Amino acid sequence: NSDSITYDTTPTVKVVLNTSVGASKSHVAGDTVQVLVSGTVVQTQFVTGADISNGYIDLTLPAQTEGTLAITANVVDILGNTSDTSGTALSVSLDTSAPSLNITDTTSDAITDGSNVTFTFTFDEVVEWFTASEITISGGVKGAFAGSGAVYTLVVTPDDGQSSGSIDVSVNVSSATSVTNLAGLN
Repeated sequence: NSDSITYDTTPTVKVVLNTSVGASKSHVAGDTVQVLVSGTVVQTQFVTGADISNGYIDLTLPAQTEGTLAITANVVDILGNTSDTSGTALSVSLDTSAPSLNITDTTSDAITDGSNVTFTFTFDEVVEWFTASEITISGGVKGAFAGSGAVYTLVVTPDDGQSSGSIDVSVNVSSATSVTNLAGLN
């Protein structure tokens, strides 16, 4: 995942190994890779010959909690010498909560015959894939739809002759093809 946002609480981290022959800090089979989250070792794994051939080692982290993970790595050789920790931490946002939605409208009570009603859809975080097709209307006709990020609006024209009543609005936020947060949760 290249956007550094995930909902996977056990992400896999690829640690690139220095396998240059003759390099003063090349890694060899038997070394131990340590992955650290916010400075604490959370996963270790021995380097194998296959890892050296590949030039990297994949490590799956134990379950992490929601928030920003600052991931670094180092290598401990068979003599116990620890390499410098990787210079720049990989910053990964772990988001395990689906977005929530609040819908409001511009009417104080009943709708007025011939007057459009604007509905505002406010999510608690930035979302993707939210379109007018995700909204179901009863008692009116969809009009202009606009918005981005966490706030969207939809203008609805009440059905003809409806001078008192209501417009029912619902949003499909649970299908696999519907609205998601940046981590992909819906």
